[in-house]
Amino acid sequence: MTMHLLAATQGTIGDGGEAVDLAQEPADILILSAADSELAALAAAYHAKAGELPPLRLASLLLLRHPMSVDLWLDRTARHAKLIIARILGGRGYWRHGIDQLAAVARAIGIKLALLPGGDAPLDEELLERATLPRDTCEALRALLAAGGADNAARLLDFAAELLHDETATPPAPRPLPIAGPWRDMPAGDGPVAALVFYRALIEGGFTAPVAALCDALERQGLTPAPIFVTSLKDPAARAIIADLFAERPPEVIVNLTAFAAGDDDPLSAADCPVLQALPVGAPE
Repeated sequence: MTMHLLAATQGTIGDGGEAVDLAQEPADILILSAADSELAALAAAYHAKAGELPPLRLASLLLLRHPMSVDLWLDRTARHAKLIIARILGGRGYWRHGIDQLAAVARAIGIKLALLPGGDAPLDEELLERATLPRDTCEALRALLAAGGADNAARLLDFAAELLHDETATPPAPRPLPIAGPWRDMPAGDGPVAALVFYRALIEGGFTAPVAALCDALERQGLTPAPIFVTSLKDPAARAIIADLFAERPPEVIVNLTAFAAGDDDPLSAADCPVLQALPVGAPE
């Protein structure tokens, strides 16, 4: 298995003012994105399929802002790829030199190239004009990435592997994540239920390891963890789902990982049990 991840780091090329050589070795499939969470989900999905997929490289667009960085990466890495998928938040205006040069190299060499908008934005006509893959294929890739989550990341990588050999391959349908729901099956044990409420974005980005570790720690203390993801505690539909889950199996304690996101009108208080606020951190200090 060969996979290399280059993620954005603080202070690097935020304004395109400094050139960096990624020194990234070539691979059959390259995926670019400005979203660290998206890159992390793809990396996790790739490692979960150890040995099943062609060589893959992932890189952050934040490290390819300077024209010289782009040119070095094109010459060393991109020109040797068979398929390149680039997610450009902000369209061509955000990464004009990179898009134009990447499109020129792809057309000259015959690389399959998908240029996609970031987030859940619809296809960008200006990007489509410079892509080499057809609209339907680009839309299928966009839909899988926009849906987020480990399952959709794995589906995208499987589809990308098929595209290497068959440009007409049938794409898998994305599996949209609900706005809220149990991350695992609701607990069936007899121990006191400890509900863990966390943002759906952790699932979308493949950052659920802290939630899993907390569940394991609670189980060791004799509790029955019930992790629940939400888009927002202020979303009426998400609040209704939480109320139904609490009615099905009332918690004895709630661990809230959304950092007081509900404000004064807190739906967790309806459970009439202690609510512990836990703060996920993304930095060592």
